[in-house]
Amino acid sequence: MIKIPILNWIDDIIEDAFKSVYSTMKNGMDNYSKSIDIFKIGRKRYFSYIKERYGQIQILGMSVPILLEDLYIRIKINQQISTKRYLDLIALKENEHHYKKWLSKERSRESENPMNILSDFNRVIILGKPGCGKTTLFKFLSLLYTGSIHNISITKQGSCIPFIMVLREFHDKDIDLMGYIVETFRNCGFPYPSEFINRVLKQGKFLLMLDGLDEISYIKQNDVKKQVETLIAEYNEIKIVISCRIAAFKQTYEGFYEFEIDDFDQIQKYRFVRKWFKTNVKLSNGLIKAIKSQPRLSELAENPLLLSLICILYQRNLDIPKNQVELYEKCINTMLNEWDISRGFRRCTDYEKLSDLKKIRLFNYLAYYFFIKNEKIFHAKELIKEIGYYIKRYGIGFDESSQILKEIESHHGILIPISVRAYCFSHLTFQEYFTACYLVDTRSELIILDFIEDPRWIEVFRIVTSLLEDSTFFLNKLFDQKVKNNFYKTCLAAYCMSGDITVSGVIKKKIVSELLNDLHVSSKQFKRLYITRNTLDSPSQGIFFELYNVDSKEAILEREVRYHNFVKIISIINCMVSIFSSSFLKELKLICKSQSNHKYFKLLNYLFKCKTDGSKVIVYSDALRQGGIELPIDISSFENLVHAYFNKEYFIK
Repeated sequence: MIKIPILNWIDDIIEDAFKSVYSTMKNGMDNYSKSIDIFKIGRKRYFSYIKERYGQIQILGMSVPILLEDLYIRIKINQQISTKRYLDLIALKENEHHYKKWLSKERSRESENPMNILSDFNRVIILGKPGCGKTTLFKFLSLLYTGSIHNISITKQGSCIPFIMVLREFHDKDIDLMGYIVETFRNCGFPYPSEFINRVLKQGKFLLMLDGLDEISYIKQNDVKKQVETLIAEYNEIKIVISCRIAAFKQTYEGFYEFEIDDFDQIQKYRFVRKWFKTNVKLSNGLIKAIKSQPRLSELAENPLLLSLICILYQRNLDIPKNQVELYEKCINTMLNEWDISRGFRRCTDYEKLSDLKKIRLFNYLAYYFFIKNEKIFHAKELIKEIGYYIKRYGIGFDESSQILKEIESHHGILIPISVRAYCFSHLTFQEYFTACYLVDTRSELIILDFIEDPRWIEVFRIVTSLLEDSTFFLNKLFDQKVKNNFYKTCLAAYCMSGDITVSGVIKKKIVSELLNDLHVSSKQFKRLYITRNTLDSPSQGIFFELYNVDSKEAILEREVRYHNFVKIISIINCMVSIFSSSFLKELKLICKSQSNHKYFKLLNYLFKCKTDGSKVIVYSDALRQGGIELPIDISSFENLVHAYFNKEYFIK
């Protein structure tokens, strides 16, 4: 491996090609050295063209462009193409609650670095979902191969002259592929551009990147395919890479190897955030903590485009909106149309009657239909059938539903295939959000009160209360529900209030009073509480609690009840922390003191700091220390607390 200086290996390619060209074209030239100078000027201009056009990125209303070199995160690609997998639907259903982790684990075994792929193959198709980084990868490669990016290694055998052809721009011109390439080099001042390009193509020292196959019509795609085949027939050694949204790729390019870009993993997400904010460690750490502590936010951040949007919003507001409905709306609008519009591009549609607003209503209906059936993964046939029923109201025939699904998945990436026969929303958050929108838009929000004891609906409850203009009536109805466990009902109401909602002071006071009362009652079972600190040897933070003397003959059930109650305490505090800011702690301290709960205020304050830091808490039991029992609780997730409270298997033995 060698480093790439700006005038080293690519000079060898250019000068070698020049010598061959000069030997046949030297008439009209005064001498060889003069010709060399002209070629160097052309090379310099081409390098400047690459750096100026691809060296910076400025997307989604960014106020200041960012150097691509400073932001780029090495992606991973995989030869397992999701739209071509024949996964067992039964296995998918069995893993439905964690299907993304399950699929990622299966894919991660075969993930590759794109640079390795380009070294091994001359013909490559790069597929991916909207916003996954296809174009950014091409820009990075272009800068890398022209020496505009330093301190990155590449084998000399893999060196070549890069050329990006944005297909929607190419097809606006009445010119073929070869002519477009030659014209670009001529505009950069290259002498004898046709002869030069011909030479490097024959030597296999040219990397042609065709970007955005999905952004041109199917007829034009056929034309591109024919021209690519012609180019390969004449220049067999040429390297060609084509990018396309996975849902829009329907053709087969003979001799091309297909790869799909993986979602960002945890390390990539955090690295991206740190690069985005550069030297501002405070901002980067703040956003990373927010991503760690909010599972829904972390899921959205798997997509580079949406993570960029999250960074922009955070940089502007120094916080992720407390009412995350605003964030969901922004993400959906970005995928629906803003991303294309920001690039001066609008996709052609065969269904003008299906406006963006009508598509959102369709998403609302589909999300609710499958969510109420407890399905995150849908069979393609059933999905097509439901689309067909719904689009009739817009004067579109039932038999058009299959084509509408294909257009929606290729244009927006909101509904995506995860196998040949199975679909899902690209993010569970989207399905929950659309479900809540359907209920509020149809004034049917009280329906979800029937699911008050189903933890799967927790986030929908929260989004519904955020969408309502005033949530007082809804929360009053929630409190009127008869349930087996009133404590859970109180926690759910508190969690609903953690968004930026409008609600009467009476409801708020009622929730706080009941939480504090439960805290007081539950805490009586414990003798002392100790807080463990972060150390280099033991980085995990935790709480060490000691029960009152436990008789060895005490029933196991009673002992479990004690642990059960401790989870209850953590749940109460989690709710309080979710609802209130740090300024509320002063007020809460007085309330705790008035209820003789001041000794637990220290614990509450500590857990509040853990939550805002994105830390996880481990609870240790003194009573069963010899048995090595621990109860790990992630206080950042209300759902986890619910499972810990209601399911014994959360107690690790």
